Amino acid sequence: MFARLRKLFYQMVLWFRPDRGNMSPDFPDENFVYHHTPERVSPDFPDENFVNHLKQYQFAAQFARGKDVLDVGSGTGYGAAYLKGHGAKSVTGIDNSAEAVGFAKRRYGKDKIDFLQMDAHNIQLHDQSVDLVTSFESLEHLARPAENLAEIKRVLRADGMLVLSTPNKEIFSPDKDRPDNPFHFYEFSFEELHGLLTAQFGHVYLFETRLESPFETGRAMKRKRQERGCVGLDGTSGSTITIEGRLIHLEHLHNTHSFMALAWA
Repeated sequence: MFARLRKLFYQMVLWFRPDRGNMSPDFPDENFVYHHTPERVSPDFPDENFVNHLKQYQFAAQFARGKDVLDVGSGTGYGAAYLKGHGAKSVTGIDNSAEAVGFAKRRYGKDKIDFLQMDAHNIQLHDQSVDLVTSFESLEHLARPAENLAEIKRVLRADGMLVLSTPNKEIFSPDKDRPDNPFHFYEFSFEELHGLLTAQFGHVYLFETRLESPFETGRAMKRKRQERGCVGLDGTSGSTITIEGRLIHLEHLHNTHSFMALAWA
């Protein structure tokens, strides 16, 4: 009885949502138990915000084929499922939200993906157990981001890679001590993010965001740090770029407002 009432409730929620016309046509309503928000998107509402989140997994998929993958902050699971569907050998998604993990298990459990409720400051996986870690729009939500990055390094194999994105302070909060977004502990400048990553990894590459800051203070921040020699890779230079002999496809980095980082030992 409760399950039927819950299903009816969410059907009513969907009906009265102004964006219900943007729902996926193959929406499996029996699995919809997660409300779409700007901070945790749902695959059932493929709006612009969802598309911007998904394209980060589309970028990372080129590194996932045949690999054991850990997705940190996996949310509703759509990204982990995308990586598994594009050739990953195995995918484990971790998230601190029991509700999100439950949704992901119901929606994508048949794809043989492990979704675990877990604190990203204390990743309960064995040392050197994965080849690729993805962490998209997650680091800014963590109270102790350096601990999270140390844990990521611990679980990566010697030749493993981290692919990470996080909002660019120049675009969102250039003159603020704390982000306006109440769900973010931090929003990092280029140098802050680079410093956090180089404390753990010997090879770190940051891509410049393609969108310019709407704030003059943000644009000034960018000019000044570039004058200091802190310049990221240009993701607009073509469809591919070669980094230390690795050919990187760039087509999914368009229209980005977050820094994208690649890091390895």
